[in-house]
Amino acid sequence: MNSICLLINNELKPTTKKVLSVLFFNLIGVFLFYLVFILGLNTLLPRINFINTSQYMFPGIIAFISGVIAYGLSSVNTWKMSNVSGLMDQIRTSNLSLWQIHLSKSISFVIETIIHMVLSSIFLYIVIGFSLPFAYILFFWVYLIFGVFFIIQIGIIVSTLIVNQTTHFLIIIFIVIPLFLLSGMIVPTSYYPEVFSQIIYYIPTTAIIEGGRELFINHSLNLFYFLYLIGLGIVTYFVSYSVFKRKLER
Repeated sequence: MNSICLLINNELKPTTKKVLSVLFFNLIGVFLFYLVFILGLNTLLPRINFINTSQYMFPGIIAFISGVIAYGLSSVNTWKMSNVSGLMDQIRTSNLSLWQIHLSKSISFVIETIIHMVLSSIFLYIVIGFSLPFAYILFFWVYLIFGVFFIIQIGIIVSTLIVNQTTHFLIIIFIVIPLFLLSGMIVPTSYYPEVFSQIIYYIPTTAIIEGGRELFINHSLNLFYFLYLIGLGIVTYFVSYSVFKRKLER
């Protein structure tokens, strides 16, 4: 356990440049999302299902930011560890077991994503004028962590299997981002044609966004989505560990 904590500490060791970078990009990103999806949509569509636009869009914006960051951190970092000359040799000759390395990496990615998630939420909460009950934001954070964990494992799997780094950026641009936009971030999934609506309902990103939105709008937990994300997280964790292990044992 001490080895895992030491590795996590090394991964998360803050520097002034890193802290300022995180603050800057979260502040700018949240403000731009506010202009487009809250201020802009409020002008175009004053009400979505008679729900306040800030209340409707808040979980989608934070889930989008957290999800893309989670995938980006896990995929880029794991790719670098797996393909940069010398890093794999250092890992193989260390005293850490493979499960310790994989677990510490997963925890590090979760913590880094949580930092972005909290900062983005606080910045957006301020920008919208403190108009949401903060208690539900706390509940949403807890709910979102399970979705973030699942996305991180997907990032580890993809980055371990795909060697070409350019492909990872293409996946983010043409798959990850469109999936979030499709999964109820702007248009409720129930508004799509019936067949598409049923398919989109079971996409994990839909569980993250629309499940989180129910906490804000209905003040209730969608138990199916919650258990669905937990189950996906457990399954993908063991799959990513298996893929990660085979890569390091070559």
